[in-house]
Amino acid sequence: LASDDKAFVLPTIDRLYKLSQEGFKIELFGHPNWIKAQFLNVEKMQALDTRITASYFIDYKSGQVKNFTARYRQEYGLEPSEFAFKGFDAGYYFGKLLADYGNEYASHISTDEYQGLHNKFHFKKDEKSGYVNTEVMMLKYTGFELQLIK
Repeated sequence: LASDDKAFVLPTIDRLYKLSQEGFKIELFGHPNWIKAQFLNVEKMQALDTRITASYFIDYKSGQVKNFTARYRQEYGLEPSEFAFKGFDAGYYFGKLLADYGNEYASHISTDEYQGLHNKFHFKKDEKSGYVNTEVMMLKYTGFELQLIK
């Protein structure tokens, strides 16, 4: 379902769920914006074997994420936003490239990978648009929550 329009998505999911209850095997692939959607029924999402692609996902059970969150709260007195995680990962990745390779860092962007707090960086060089992060995550409803498929 390549839509995040609530008026379209909800009745479509309801119909697919009904079909699944009638014995049809359905695997639903959803729109990346569904990660933030509050209107989705988790039970139906899991029953439909729903998967969602994402370029961003925080595993709040991860030790590294817990540590970052605690330090961020201590420093700023509030919860880290999506952009706090993204900014940390980008700064850490590119800062490490600069520290390790100095002026030659650009020649290592497509060879050095990084598993960050919110995603993985694996860049490929595109002659037209520059460097593109090729890592896309797949999330699946398991245990009534979205979890990263490894």
